[in-house]
Amino acid sequence: MVYVPADWSRHHLDGRRFRPLGEVERSLLAQRVPAPGGGRALDVGCGTGELAVFLAEQGYAVDAVDFAEGALVRARRERRGAGRIRWLCLDIEQEGTEVLAGDGYEVITLRLVYPFLRDRTRAMRGLGARLRTGGAVVVITPVAANTPEERRNVALDEDEIELLAESWEEVERYDAEGLAVLVLRHPRTAPPAVEKPGRLGPHAVAGACAVVTDAHGRVHPAAVAGRPAVVPPRPAAEAGEPVPEQRAPGAPVSDPVRRSPRAVSRPDRRGDGSRARETA
Repeated sequence: MVYVPADWSRHHLDGRRFRPLGEVERSLLAQRVPAPGGGRALDVGCGTGELAVFLAEQGYAVDAVDFAEGALVRARRERRGAGRIRWLCLDIEQEGTEVLAGDGYEVITLRLVYPFLRDRTRAMRGLGARLRTGGAVVVITPVAANTPEERRNVALDEDEIELLAESWEEVERYDAEGLAVLVLRHPRTAPPAVEKPGRLGPHAVAGACAVVTDAHGRVHPAAVAGRPAVVPPRPAAEAGEPVPEQRAPGAPVSDPVRRSPRAVSRPDRRGDGSRARETA
């Protein structure tokens, strides 16, 4: 489903609301991305500003952006008196982002926003380029496994989460009362190759420039600059492979990891149509 600014403006001006910022989310943000002195934050898709106000209270100077003017009308009215926040009406996937801080941000947040990006890979690469050294992008999103099928478009499945994570060198994942909280650091500079068994859903290949399936239905998005490539899977894991344990809200789903280079297929220089394997 495609949403345009007018749709979101009507949503906000009609008084409708989204899921409030939970206590587990607040705790994770305070612990994982504490504000340094002089820290700047960019809240993408800020809506009526609840997260932006929280970040400002933590000590950040905040640029709160939304492409729906109706959201900002409510934010300015309902958050009147909130300091250290600039309310900006712009689309981070379009031109006009020169008004953002030229010297970057310590943290960039996308809460309940990422599934609605039109070109996820391109948008995230652009945001990653705006991070200051050591900064993080925090994506907070519903998970498809916990979401009714009729609302599938607002959530990410595990394939989509893995494709998102593969573009970052360091990934932390936490559970916040059913929401996935991803803390992403050190964007990769080359397109990764992602290896997945079985079939990928259409949401998982959003942003691919071309999609080809083999006789078994495996999906291979073409590898071009800045976009993920899906390569044929290795043999399935042995039976009896351990299943991840259940974790309490706020506990990490996986420990932070420094990702090693993955192989990417690129044409060789002989011009004979064969392909060489190089490391990204």
